[in-house]
Amino acid sequence: MSADGLIGRARLLDTLERALAEGQTVLLFGPIGSGKTAVLHALARRARARGVPCAVAERTASLPDFTSALASAYPDLDTSGRTQRLARSRLLGAVEQRPPLILLDHLVVRGRALKAALKPFRGTGAGVLLAADVEHERDHRTVRELRLAYLETEIPRLHGHSMRALLRRLLVQRAPRRPLAPSDLAELVTAAEGLPGRAVWFSEALSREEGWSSDRPRVDWLRSEAVIRGAERYRADLTR
Repeated sequence: MSADGLIGRARLLDTLERALAEGQTVLLFGPIGSGKTAVLHALARRARARGVPCAVAERTASLPDFTSALASAYPDLDTSGRTQRLARSRLLGAVEQRPPLILLDHLVVRGRALKAALKPFRGTGAGVLLAADVEHERDHRTVRELRLAYLETEIPRLHGHSMRALLRRLLVQRAPRRPLAPSDLAELVTAAEGLPGRAVWFSEALSREEGWSSDRPRVDWLRSEAVIRGAERYRADLTR
């Protein structure tokens, strides 16, 4: 477990933190539910604890998403009433004085405008992390063709013991409707396929009656619902 409470992510967080502290631009990619958002928020907490300005975009589909996130790292800087270009120009000055950590989640690929917007901030000492949902190799190729990042890191799936520890912690927090047998827990670990987001969904569903059939968790249904929900969110992100 990392110091941030994330199970199975200590090495990844340390690696990303070092690269970002060097002013690198990093692409973090992986499927829906692999825990990219949790990693970004852990990095943000670390940066703020060190007094580093931190910009977080919950979704990155346009230049306003980027500009708004960057402005949030410098709340004392007035960028209201200005065009996107002028706002970014003022923010660039602040970045050069106090380099931030810029965390751009749920990158939605729409043209090359973001690449042009990021270019002036390179070499300023600002660390930039872009997180992209990559469900298929074609998604990875699409993101890579934009050449937004110098480094790429695929978020690893959690190993069995880490997933088991995560599930146990989540189940304690959410209190399942019935006791869970060790064999049921083992089935859930397998069904999660190393994706922390599935563990979260499993624990939520098992706190409700719909997650159970008699005294056994509906493991096949839980897995199927997790896949469907992930696919729906992925499509929604692409069409919003």
